[in-house]
Amino acid sequence: MEYEYKEVDFYAYCRNCKYAEIDDVKDPCNECLGIPCNLHSKKPINYEPDDKKIKENTPMPINGPGV
Repeated sequence: MEYEYKEVDFYAYCRNCKYAEIDDVKDPCNECLGIPCNLHSKKPINYEPDDKKIKENTPMPINGPGV
């Protein structure tokens, strides 16, 4: 049986969020941290992807970038 509520995966999402540089005690981070479970999702409620950070945090393939 799978539970409807899922624990938010802050590690996977927060480092790629456009709000990552804001102190965690300020909005919108404070609101996200206050809600550790979501219905059918591991994504924080105020998560907005930052394309620049996503490219920086994407692991490089084992054989190199062009292989």
